[in-house]
Amino acid sequence: MRHPFLPNRGVSLRGFTLVELLVVIAIIGTLVALLLPAVQSARESARNNTCKNSLKNLSLGMLNYDSNQGQLPGYINDLVNPNNPTEGRQASWVVMLFPYIERTNEWDVWNSNLGATWMPNGIPNDAAPEIELLECPSNPVEVPGDPWCVYVVNAGQMFSDTSRSSNRENVANGIFFDRSKNVDIIGSGSQDGREGDPELKCSVDYVSSNDGTSNTMMLSESLHKIYWTYPQPDSKGKAAEYADAKRFFGFMWTNTGAEDGCGDDVLRVNGDNNYDLVPDEFNPYVGDPATAMQRTSECLSYPSSNHPGGVNVAFCDGRVVYVTDRVEPQIYAQLMTSSARRSSYVAPDGTADRRLPPVSDDDY
Repeated sequence: MRHPFLPNRGVSLRGFTLVELLVVIAIIGTLVALLLPAVQSARESARNNTCKNSLKNLSLGMLNYDSNQGQLPGYINDLVNPNNPTEGRQASWVVMLFPYIERTNEWDVWNSNLGATWMPNGIPNDAAPEIELLECPSNPVEVPGDPWCVYVVNAGQMFSDTSRSSNRENVANGIFFDRSKNVDIIGSGSQDGREGDPELKCSVDYVSSNDGTSNTMMLSESLHKIYWTYPQPDSKGKAAEYADAKRFFGFMWTNTGAEDGCGDDVLRVNGDNNYDLVPDEFNPYVGDPATAMQRTSECLSYPSSNHPGGVNVAFCDGRVVYVTDRVEPQIYAQLMTSSARRSSYVAPDGTADRRLPPVSDDDY
């Protein structure tokens, strides 16, 4: 009897030929190549959702701040010892938001020992830790543990816009302004010249009664804003290069272009995510992060992200919208001004903001 596991006589066993093996490998490779974009797309979608959730939480914190304080913070603010107005330090919008985003420990640190000098050669970790809420997975941090921040606030018109007659701010041009006015806590070498100007106060009520909260941007993303605080939190010891400016913590619009060498291909949403477009003298990607923060120019102050085709933006009504990078500069500026009747924006054809047609959702 033939063994059940032995082949019949006359029947030959045959394996794969080399050609067949190569064909199978090619088919598998093609399938993998077809699947990879889908996998990458799914990963980017997850990263994008994380950014949207962070912006949503920050915008809700901002709305709670406004509800409690009756006004929004500035992009830079004074924290002053209530018992001694000559003691204090400067704090960005992020610091002012700490009690409203469940960071009370950091808020307590920032409000303690206001007369003391803080490590002039660096940021103390207990005062300025890395905070996950301020990061976006699509724009990973460079040095873990540092106080990175990829989100920026609507700071209105660029200071370097040549259509400006002075560096005084206009509350109708944006949402967040320079609210650091106490010369006793700012070193003379790092003062910005606006300390004597009136302190501008914007609120959600102001926006609502003018252009409307659903038509005014509050927060967005940026590839170029590095820290959520100055590297030298002791304001009196702050370097002159850190004189208060919108470019450190905000995003902006311009009538006529800003800083020599910044063309229309840079001054637009996502126009600066190609660093080759930025002249070397304005490119911050040199040296350590603190030095890079000094070199950040207003050229790099339009919203930008590593998401394909646009950026996430939180509006003053709490909505988070994906704004396409094809949005026209005029529409972008209109979405930033808080009062078209009083803003300084002028369209390329010379039409003042107050005479422009309202923006619709389809425009962005």
